[in-house]
Amino acid sequence: MSERCPYPGHSEQPRSAEDPLVELQEVFNKIDLLLAELVEKGPAINPTHKKHLRAQLQALVTSLGVKDLEELTEFRQSFVAKLNERRQNPKAPYYPSKEEFEKNFMETLTQNKPQSWYPNPEHFATASEVAKYGYFNWNELKGRNGQTLIDYTYNLGKVLCDELVYKSIFLSEEKIKVSDDWHIEDGRHRALALIVLGRNYVEKRGVDNWVKVEFEK
Repeated sequence: MSERCPYPGHSEQPRSAEDPLVELQEVFNKIDLLLAELVEKGPAINPTHKKHLRAQLQALVTSLGVKDLEELTEFRQSFVAKLNERRQNPKAPYYPSKEEFEKNFMETLTQNKPQSWYPNPEHFATASEVAKYGYFNWNELKGRNGQTLIDYTYNLGKVLCDELVYKSIFLSEEKIKVSDDWHIEDGRHRALALIVLGRNYVEKRGVDNWVKVEFEK
């Protein structure tokens, strides 16, 4: 399959800008890790280490501009509400129309064998490269959540383009896995969405920064 150009009218899609909600999510994740360590180790924790953990925790809480646990709880509830809203409508600038997506989707279904040339994924496996070189017998895939495969893939593509939403659904270890010739071993629905969107779109949206790919020997 030839490399696709960005969708009509969008030859220069901007990379995703810094998202304050993503930064908040990272702070909350750090707070959760510190609290988990304090609870897990309990009385057995080294006093010096405990003091260090508490200092880190306080610094993170202060960075949020809250004074106490009650304010932190309210602040987090507000964040969760905003996150849930985003999950209903992920940010995906210049996302293709359903018609444009369907056209590339039907073409992608024929991409079921490796290309004549491809880079070694062991040293350079990224989401944008999956969009260019990934392949699988896509006819084996089924839709999910009561949706047809094309509808599910269309909506999943929006999730892939939104760092906040993606990280709230997929764990960091849930990587797309590829073999030495870019056969998709795991994360196939995500890989299909990337391929339909095309490398140019995926790369310019900055998806490589949060959708991780792993070479599987």
